[in-house]
Amino acid sequence: MTTDTTTTFFAQRRARLRRALQPLIAAHVLPAQVLPYIDQLYDRHRVFEAERIAGLALWLGKDRSTAWREICFEGFGTVLRATTMVLHGLAALDEQCVWGSQNQSREAFVMACGLSLPVYTRWCQLGHRGVTVADERLADRGRRVGQLLHALSGRASRTEHEGVRVRGAAGAVPSLAEIETAATDAVRAVLTVSRCLWHVWVQRAWAPQVSSCQALLEHELGIGAGLGHAFIACGQDAAVWNVQLPALARLELVATVLTQPSTVTPHLYIPTHEENHI
Repeated sequence: MTTDTTTTFFAQRRARLRRALQPLIAAHVLPAQVLPYIDQLYDRHRVFEAERIAGLALWLGKDRSTAWREICFEGFGTVLRATTMVLHGLAALDEQCVWGSQNQSREAFVMACGLSLPVYTRWCQLGHRGVTVADERLADRGRRVGQLLHALSGRASRTEHEGVRVRGAAGAVPSLAEIETAATDAVRAVLTVSRCLWHVWVQRAWAPQVSSCQALLEHELGIGAGLGHAFIACGQDAAVWNVQLPALARLELVATVLTQPSTVTPHLYIPTHEENHI
């Protein structure tokens, strides 16, 4: 295929995508900023990225699911249960010195987990703290998820740490494989919520029940604007999910990315004047 033929081919595809997106924008299903952003990518010769965004926008525009509350409620519950299993499991393994029974040093066991020693130590300490999952309100679960993610990444305030009762890691000692499975479940649940919120954000699916994106993130979901936009950004960009790491290291990476103050806000939607402060 010659250069001229390739240029013509992508120009035709660009025109078809524009024609498909325009009715969705006119119907206020998608924000008007989608087309300028796609055009910008094409003009910079990032055609595959442009078509990925266009395809995602078309999919979002045709799927008008309103089940985001249920998805987030179940997703937050899975994050809490699975992460608690990880923390309590590590605390129990460490308390029983299971790594010693395998003729390993503690450092070698930590390395096998894919964690640094400070992170492993902090997670074991967290494993002796109680985390409840029985909240009936979505915002309560979201608030607990936010606290837990900040604790995992080491960004929780001292007050938050002191506000949880310390308790022993009782019960049967799980295997490292079981703990890693729980970590994988937690990461998958975070991904599910991230993609759901990206979907909701692009379609502005919170309206008319919720007045703004900030109200959605703070009052409906309980995660706040900062963490909420981090979820949305991760739902848009799959790069963090494709990193090949051990399960526990991947959970640490996801918690760190989500709680970074500098996490990039998604770029397809320009907030209205009332939402510029988000």
